Amino acid sequence: MLWLATAARAQVTDNESKCQIGTSLAQGKFVTEQAKCLIRCEQGARKNANPRRDWFTPFGGATATCVQLDKTKAEGSLISTVRHTLLPSWGSLYR
Repeated sequence: MLWLATAARAQVTDNESKCQIGTSLAQGKFVTEQAKCLIRCEQGARKNANPRRDWFTPFGGATATCVQLDKTKAEGSLISTVRHTLLPSWGSLYR
């Protein structure tokens, strides 16, 4: 006889849900801001204000600075989201 096993589904807590939403928003903002950096670089290249090679990886000049700043902000936002949503509830597991 063949038995079909069903997987037990874990319930997502409120804090985990908030963390997932916060993480998604931070990632979306990072992608949007990085696109803005590249668009500004492309526009500058068309006006001969900066070299065209700056908008290809590895980024150069103001584009590299802009992308790195956005990356740093995104990482900070992700860390903050985890710190404020998950760590308080996980801390109770280790007490």
